[in-house]
Amino acid sequence: MLKKYQQLKVELSKKELKPVYFFANCPKIIFRDLLSSIKENMGKKTEVFSISSQKEKISDFFYSQGFFYSKKIVILDLETFSPSPHQFEEIYGILKKYSKSERSSGRVLVVRTERKPVPKNISELAEDLQVFFWVIWTYEDIMFILKTLFPDVKLTDDAENFLKNLFQFNVDLVSVLKKAVIYSYPKKYLNREDIASVLSDELSMNIRKFAIQVLEGNLKNFPIMERSEDINLILSTLSSYFFSFVRLKVDGSARGSLKKIQIENEFKTKDIDKIIASMKRANSSDIVHGFLDVLFRSRAGNYSLSFYLFRFLKDFSDAVKT
Repeated sequence: MLKKYQQLKVELSKKELKPVYFFANCPKIIFRDLLSSIKENMGKKTEVFSISSQKEKISDFFYSQGFFYSKKIVILDLETFSPSPHQFEEIYGILKKYSKSERSSGRVLVVRTERKPVPKNISELAEDLQVFFWVIWTYEDIMFILKTLFPDVKLTDDAENFLKNLFQFNVDLVSVLKKAVIYSYPKKYLNREDIASVLSDELSMNIRKFAIQVLEGNLKNFPIMERSEDINLILSTLSSYFFSFVRLKVDGSARGSLKKIQIENEFKTKDIDKIIASMKRANSSDIVHGFLDVLFRSRAGNYSLSFYLFRFLKDFSDAVKT
């Protein structure tokens, strides 16, 4: 069922808990806040366990009493861990054991997903038992959580906008703000430059993931950035990837075939089938002219760099999908 983050947070803090919760469309920062509400509801000395191995039995965490009885929250984060078929069977079995009206007896299994799918039989049963929640959230909710975690820190408008941009790249905003607070001490106001100065290689890694996604023709998570300084964070990486893409395509055309090992090494990924499919459909000349036009328009155009970049990437995506 659809549920707003703020409403869900209140319910988890006040109402009797269910034995299982599925949170879909749930970013990590939202998930952590919902977990804190569940833990607050369950009381002190609640133990939290996270399933991180395909060999672990969920039932061992969920049902075992231990030498002393203790309350437990068992976390299964589908965004960071892929369960084995047997573990999915365990989840289904745990769901089957409970009815709509049943309440938690001190054990709560919490499952998170943001983009990855849940097996259909599990999601349908979870919906039927009214434990499947599609979390509705806004960027204002994200900023609310950050300001709650850092009540003494004041953010300038450009800092807030920058954090929203970083969030689109799946950067851990809590970790970034912690570093910014430490390195900017004793400043009470943080601006964009304070935050940008502590960014680690994590951002570069996530931008590279975005670049690979673009080469596959997928624009699903295109970041909306207003400042040219921010969009330049991805422009330099995209230019390198696109010109490597063109070079490999031209080399392959000259040889009569594309070398998979060369493509894997260039883009540092084994999952290249979609990239190869894009290479076969794309027009090298259109890519070069299109990207150079983006660079020219960024200096002489009437609109933002983000607008011209998105237009180019949309044309590329349409070309490789047809």
